[in-house]
Order: sequence, then structure tokens, then C-alpha cells
Amino acid sequence: MRQWWVLAALILSTWCLSQGWSWWQERDTIRALQRSVQPGDIVIYTTADCPFCARAKRWLTTHAIPWQECPIESQQRCQHDYAAQGSPGVPLLRVRQTWHLGFDPEWVRLLVETTPANSRQASPSLSSEPRP
Repeated sequence: MRQWWVLAALILSTWCLSQGWSWWQERDTIRALQRSVQPGDIVIYTTADCPFCARAKRWLTTHAIPWQECPIESQQRCQHDYAAQGSPGVPLLRVRQTWHLGFDPEWVRLLVETTPANSRQASPSLSSEPRP
């Protein structure tokens, strides 16, 4: 019976450590984005009924990271930019000049840290494609 308690304690300890590690990584990502992202750096192309879009917008807003929404159903310019990328879905993010399908805070952080702030792009590039 003692072996089961030891095993349970080991599993619980491992789980707690992994949860702590995840929390620390997310906190680090949030701080890095809050320091680095300027208004206009992140644009999210969305639809009204997309739960992943809502989750991305909520995460960015909750953590006070500036972003802009571009609703493809109601704004022709957004629809044009979205179509030019050939994306199969939303949310489609434009972070500075790079496009990405889906929302991943760590990806956004790495891109912001490696792309100069002056490399913002006003319209989509036909040569870059969103990554699934």
C-alpha cells in the first residue's frame, strides 16, 4: 500500500511542477509581448462566429497587448487582404509583416522579438503564405 502512496505523490509532484512551468512560461511571454508590441503590430482577421478568434482576442485584451481586429465579413478591405493570403480559415494573424494561421502567443512573441518594429506592412504580401 505504501508504494501506491509514493507513486501518487510522485505523479502529483510532477503534475504540479509542469503546471508551474507552464504558468512561468506564459507569464514570460506576456511580459515580453507587453514590452515589445506597439499598436498596429498585431492584426487579427476574424469572423463573427469563430470561437478561436474570440479566444485570441480575449487573451490579448486580458493581457493588455495592443491589437487590431479586421472582420472579413463586414469590411471589404479586410476581406481583400484575407483572400490575397489564400488562408483556409481564421483567425489569420498579421504580426508586423508575417502572416500566421491560428493564434499561438509563443509564436507571436518569437516573431516580435526577431522582427524589427519598423518592418510593419500596410497590405498583404502575395509572396508570403499563412502557415497552418
